[in-house]
Amino acid sequence: MLLLKLFLPFLLAVAITACGGGGGGSDPVSSEPPASSGDPGSALLLQGGFSAVDTPSNNQSLTSCLATTAVAGNSTLTGRVYYQRVPLNAFGLDYSTVAQLPMRGLVVEAVDASGGDCSERVLATTLSNGNGEYGLNVPENQAVCVQVRAQLYRDGANGGASWNIQITDNTNGNAPYYLLDATVATPADQPERDLLAAAGVEPGSSNYTQPRAAASFAILDTLCEAINTMISVDSDIELPVLAVRWSELNNTAEIENGNSIEQGDIGGSFYRQQLFTRGAEIISSTHEIFLLGDEDSNTDEYDPHVITHEFGHYLTASFARFDAIGGEHAIGDHLDLRLAFEEGWADAVSGITLDNAAAALVDDPAIYRNSFGENQSRASRFPLQARGRSVAGWYSEASVASIIYNLFDSSNDSVDNISLGFAPIFNVLRSSAYQSSDSVVSLYTFVNRLKQQRPEDIAIDALVADQDTETVIDDFGSDEDISNNDIFGGQDVAAVYTELALNTSVEVCSNNQYGNVNKLSVSQFLILDADINKNYRFEIRPVTGVDGGGRAVAFVYKRGELLTSQQAVADGSALVFSTALQGRHIVTLAHTDYLAGEDDLIGRRCFSVLVE
Repeated sequence: MLLLKLFLPFLLAVAITACGGGGGGSDPVSSEPPASSGDPGSALLLQGGFSAVDTPSNNQSLTSCLATTAVAGNSTLTGRVYYQRVPLNAFGLDYSTVAQLPMRGLVVEAVDASGGDCSERVLATTLSNGNGEYGLNVPENQAVCVQVRAQLYRDGANGGASWNIQITDNTNGNAPYYLLDATVATPADQPERDLLAAAGVEPGSSNYTQPRAAASFAILDTLCEAINTMISVDSDIELPVLAVRWSELNNTAEIENGNSIEQGDIGGSFYRQQLFTRGAEIISSTHEIFLLGDEDSNTDEYDPHVITHEFGHYLTASFARFDAIGGEHAIGDHLDLRLAFEEGWADAVSGITLDNAAAALVDDPAIYRNSFGENQSRASRFPLQARGRSVAGWYSEASVASIIYNLFDSSNDSVDNISLGFAPIFNVLRSSAYQSSDSVVSLYTFVNRLKQQRPEDIAIDALVADQDTETVIDDFGSDEDISNNDIFGGQDVAAVYTELALNTSVEVCSNNQYGNVNKLSVSQFLILDADINKNYRFEIRPVTGVDGGGRAVAFVYKRGELLTSQQAVADGSALVFSTALQGRHIVTLAHTDYLAGEDDLIGRRCFSVLVE
């Protein structure tokens, strides 16, 4: 008898606040990993999930979740673990061709059976290999049950890469999923035991009538491909613990309060990072991906691109620099340049990490797909190599995705004459030069740092030009010319950055012509060079007569670190503050209501800015 069970760990209540996340392709979602304060010792408990893993018997030999290393010869209990996968095609999920695939790289345990029932005492632990095979060594006359944790795991303490990714239920106290064979038997009586996590759908039907046991394992099988991609870049990479929150109740209802996520109202698939601090020191952090599971609306467990897109945000937060702000977005939006890069990067990562996946997992890695609708019978899709879109430029998620994916892929045509693979791309993002850039992170930062590593590659410029972007000469897009873009004729978009000289007033306007919050021209970017280490006085005044008085909100950054944020008290009032500065800084300025999404009337609010 096979049972899908939830193990509910003890949770310590700690007051934290967090919101934001990452994009799910064309779904409107947000993408800012917020920082929260809390008890650093409680990070693991807040994360929920499984208890610590006993070192698997084949931990050292299974250097990848794809490895087909043979089961140890001294194993007394062997078998295979499988899950049912519903394939995603161009039209949605296809329930007529459900496949049976191996669970790869998962924690398999023999647990003591006391009094004829399965206990929680683990007797032996191993990892399933790339064929789903496992081997456990327990006494032949020891009565046991067998369970598979919904957990990809490897300990790299003695060499090699390490990872710990587990699936938990955010609507049930972050309880982890596992599959249990509750049959009580000894290895002598039953030396071979196979386990199957069923999809929960009857043959010929597209309605779930049984527990969706396969869902969490399908998510992990997709992430196995992502892990293997990272190992190909760095065989000793240490991936931080990642909790994937999935529930059948997770739906697209807007997150409204602190209980929304616990009820399944997650708004859309997203990534979240929480930082636990003691004063200014970051003690620990948690990484979470939230995925949809609401049947007949939007499910993500069989959407490999959505899952690996969120993994792309996890990579940014873990190894690079995350400057993007949150809010809704779609593939054809004119976006704030920070969000355009982050979402385009994550789109590209989805195709890159699935590049070598079997057709049973994804039939075309270069086509981003997301299932939705009644019976999951519809799919949104777009090609990652996309060229010739109506929205193209440094503010386009699709343009960024196209550039990065074409830099990676081995299929060259038209203006694509370069095939770098993933290592040079990922190494740019985790380089100190990229992470310490004075600019905000954008397409310019990435391309400029890549070109510095490969100055001979004129093919990079060709890909950029094909997306209506000028040749990149620095991190700031200094040579950008909007006459080549669809925004030509728009207001307040003539320059990517505006120079802000000391003791000289400059006028900039926050404009919601493309939408609020994270859209192009809502935030204006100013470059400020403070040569002397001292307190500088900022005076930001609304310019009267331009769509009414504005209410300024200003953020001052140095190399991606927020130094201060200030907001005027009311519409039409001046914002005056002082802060200590030295070196080059980026000041972002916006009208508060546009940035908060509280004013849907299209307009512009202008401000004079003086720093002395």
